[in-house]
Amino acid sequence: MENFDIKSLIELINEVGEQDESAEISIGMDNLSTRFDDLGVDSLTFLSVVAQLESRYGIRIGFEEAASAKSPAELFELVRKCMVPA
Repeated sequence: MENFDIKSLIELINEVGEQDESAEISIGMDNLSTRFDDLGVDSLTFLSVVAQLESRYGIRIGFEEAASAKSPAELFELVRKCMVPA
């Protein structure tokens, strides 16, 4: 399992965004609190990011819980909480 940090999340979102030729997504440290909608991340791209997070880090995030994250910073915190052992 890879180490998870904010840079890993940024890289993943940008990587998934690059796969969608119609999207222009460029997320960096300066726009972590910007809403996904304003960053050009549509719902399909967002779900792909969540699926990749689950696969890479061995976590489970429910759809409603994932949808509550409105920005990269919020998604980062959500993933960190999912990674904490119970």
